[in-house]
Order: sequence, then C-alpha cells, then structure tokens
Amino acid sequence: MRRVGTVLVVVILAGLGSWLGYTQTGTTPHHSAVVPVSYVRGLAGVVLAEAPSSVLSATDMQTGKVAMLNNLGQFSSNPNPAVSADGKFLLDAAIGRLLSLSSFGHPQAVPNELSFTPGDMPGFLADPWSDDDRGVVELSFPGGVQGLQLTTEVAAVESVRTGHAVSLGPADSAAGDPQHAGAFIAVPAPGKPFSNGVQPDASIVLADAGSPSRLLATTSQLNRALGIKRGTAVSLVPIPDPQGSMVAVQVSALNGNASGVVVLSRKGALLGSQPLGFGWAGWSHSGSTLAIADAGYAGPELTEWKVGAASVTTALHDASAAPTACAWSPDDTSVLCDGGPRGNWLVIRSGTESVTVGRGQPLVWANGRLG
Repeated sequence: MRRVGTVLVVVILAGLGSWLGYTQTGTTPHHSAVVPVSYVRGLAGVVLAEAPSSVLSATDMQTGKVAMLNNLGQFSSNPNPAVSADGKFLLDAAIGRLLSLSSFGHPQAVPNELSFTPGDMPGFLADPWSDDDRGVVELSFPGGVQGLQLTTEVAAVESVRTGHAVSLGPADSAAGDPQHAGAFIAVPAPGKPFSNGVQPDASIVLADAGSPSRLLATTSQLNRALGIKRGTAVSLVPIPDPQGSMVAVQVSALNGNASGVVVLSRKGALLGSQPLGFGWAGWSHSGSTLAIADAGYAGPELTEWKVGAASVTTALHDASAAPTACAWSPDDTSVLCDGGPRGNWLVIRSGTESVTVGRGQPLVWANGRLG
C-alpha cells in the first residue's frame, strides 16, 4: 500500500557478476565469545541479520559464534537491507550500498554506478532483486515539467553501469522479476485517492523491459478468488518465488475487513488462494512453500503453505509480538523469525515453535560456517 506521490524505479544491475573481479575493500569482523545454541539442536548454516544497533551480524547456528560486522557501519531498517534469493548480494538502497556476501564473515563492497540519490527516495521495497541478481527495485519521485515532481507512480528500469532508464508504466508496489529485467507490479486504480492519501490498486501485471506489460489478474479476480465482497478497494503486494515461475499476491482490503494471499503463474493462471493475514511473507529456497507470519486472531502465528496442497499453521506462544522478519533454513525445513522473548529468535519446524539464541531481524539463512 503506497501513498500518492510515491514512485517506483526498477534498477537493473547490468553485468553485476563481471564487477566482482574489481579490487574490493574488506572488513575485519569482531567475534564474540562462543554461545552454545542451547534451545534448539540440529541447526546448521549462518544467519545474516541486522542487529538492534543497526549493524549487520552473522551467527553460526551450529556453534552459536557471532560476528558483529561493525566496520560496515549502520544500515537502514525500514525496510531491512535486501538479500538476493541466492544469498549472494545485499542491497541497502536507502544508503546506496551494495555488498557481495560470498563470505558472510567478510562482506565486500561492490562497485556500482547507481545514479539515484538515496536522500531523494521516499521508501524502498523489501523484495527488489531482479534478472538473476542483475537488477534491483527502488522507489523514487521522477522529475516532471520544469523540475516539478510527478504525483503519478511510474516504474522504470535503470542500468547501473550506464544510468540509462526505460519506463515500465504506472506502479503502486512492485517486486523484481527473477527471470528478466523487470518487475511484478501492482498498478494503481484510476481516480482520486482516499482522504487519507491511499490509492487503491487495480491489477497485477508483469512488466519486463522491451516487452509489453502482461496482465496477470485484476483486483476483481483476486477478490473473487478470496471471497472478498465485489467492489472492495484493496492494496496489492506482489511476492515472486525465487525462480520467478509464480507470484504470491497479498491482498488487503482498505476497510480492514478482509485479507488473503493469491498465487498466480507468471502467465496469470490461478494456482491457489488462502485467507491469510497481511504480514511478513517469504518463499522457501525451492519456491515450493510460502511462509506467512502475522498477528492472527488468537495471537502471533506462522503459516507454511505448500501451494496446491494443505497449509500448516503454528501458534507462536513464545512470541512477544508478531514477527517482522523471517528467513528459511538452507534445507527448507525450518523458518527463523524475530519477535521471541527478550529479543531472541524463534525457530519453527515441523509445526513446533522453539526459542534459540540470536537477536535482530534475520535477513538470510544460508549454508556455511563462520571461521
């Protein structure tokens, strides 16, 4: 849901892989004392998180060793820095930083020619990566006639290496297309916004540079799939799976009376729908299961939905609040979320909730060990 005047810009990192051969500045992390993972056994991999102090941390889930990456400085928190689906790169668009995560203990700055000015950005998307890590999505106000800012949201593709921009059309919310240089876009409805400045959405389209936009579903079709009353104004947020073969669309009625998730193929075929809450949502690495964390009627909960099959909802009895950020384990068997007691993390696997060490908002959980 975006306010009028918010504009979306899709930035394409052309040839990103070739830049990684440049000389990069390394950082030396500070390692804390080893803290045994006493609450949950059998965990492995490394969790990269944004600590409460806004610096990055890396936690070895097998040993409990933590590396605080203080030398990288502080990062933004709304939204969190965005890690690509394959865990190779991190973008903090709010401060204009791009990192390689080839080593979680030693992230490296990636040279880039991004032409946007972070200070001009009103906000950023939580799911920006596009075109197999060569693109990202940011929000921006484009300039209008005589230097005035336009009030209609516009999506554009900008080459990081050249700064050349290509318009993709109106956009209210978006997420990068993993397969091509473009985005899944929530198109704002025509007409005036509500009195609170919120503009309802009209449809979801797939807009790739050099190709006509493809209509995937109208708001009416999404509402019908969820049993939402015809004509209800809604906000739409697209969340593509890591492979870009399908997209989950979070649908939230602007009157607060209904919400849910609809999954579409990239050609617009209806693959499934669930009357789930409007909270954090993220796909497993394989793209087979969608996890949604929300407040729930009886308290915080996490639902794991294998599209085309049944869903499993786990009550988060130990949560002090609904999670704001989660991450799937490398083997897709567990989900780790913030919001646990005393700031600790929660781990949900096989329908069971447990508390484990670790603090802050998890960004990605990947294979590996801290040295």
